[in-house]
Amino acid sequence: MVKRFNRDLQNHLMLIAQTRVLFTAASFPSTTHFPLMMVYSQSCKARSANEYSGVVMNRLIRDFLRLYWKSALDVAPLAAVIIFFQLVVIREPFAEPLKLLAGFFLLVSGLFLFMRGFHTGLFPLGQAMTFHFAERGNIWWLIAFCGLIGYTSSMAEPTLILITSSAQELSGGKYSALWLRNSAAVGVMIGVIIGVLRIVLGHSIQNYYIAGYIIGIIVTIAAPKAIVGIAYDVGGASLSTISVPLLAAMAMGLSSTIGGRNPIVDGFGLIGFAGMTPMTVIMIYGIIVS
Repeated sequence: MVKRFNRDLQNHLMLIAQTRVLFTAASFPSTTHFPLMMVYSQSCKARSANEYSGVVMNRLIRDFLRLYWKSALDVAPLAAVIIFFQLVVIREPFAEPLKLLAGFFLLVSGLFLFMRGFHTGLFPLGQAMTFHFAERGNIWWLIAFCGLIGYTSSMAEPTLILITSSAQELSGGKYSALWLRNSAAVGVMIGVIIGVLRIVLGHSIQNYYIAGYIIGIIVTIAAPKAIVGIAYDVGGASLSTISVPLLAAMAMGLSSTIGGRNPIVDGFGLIGFAGMTPMTVIMIYGIIVS
């Protein structure tokens, strides 16, 4: 009995001692128990970080699917028209439906990537750079920057490269694809410079457009017939997926920076200037070549 009592007493005292140690470590961590507390704290932080990263990942996946679905809806009318005329009007099945589905998938993916790149990079970058140039107060650097952006972005347009290559081939090499591209890009540059000056000076847009189209009509009458159609098609292709977002961003950024300008009234119209002048410059090139 005595031995059993002593053994129970020792166990009880040991339990009390362990409880005091745990209470002391939790309330006033000593150097002995501090590493254990650090491990516990780090495990909690790691769990919180994992939960946060999981929430962020779920949000990114939802945004990706939502925006991708929006791009698919934008392309859906085009796909519906093609399917309707192929199956209802022509009444022939698609020769290679898998290729058609693959092309539709690539088209949607390309549109999705372009829109993300536009909203994430191109548009904010164009606005920011235009704002910094206008803030410096040097109009010549601003004009040079905007004009060169118009030229280089137009030269990189895939549609312009395609149209000018076709024009060179069909004209038997009379009209060089490189010269047509450069003429269109120079026209875009001239139009951008005129549009930027209009925003800076605060002039009415109607007078510029009327004068530009009068000059275009006169040059159209004087130009060879062979170049007129090419000029209007190439001029229309000189602005597309690359140049339009940059020019729109520059115009809105510039109109928002200069005092007394309204982004709604003055921020739009620059793309119209850039699309009006290439046709005239290309027809002048045709007159020179002829």
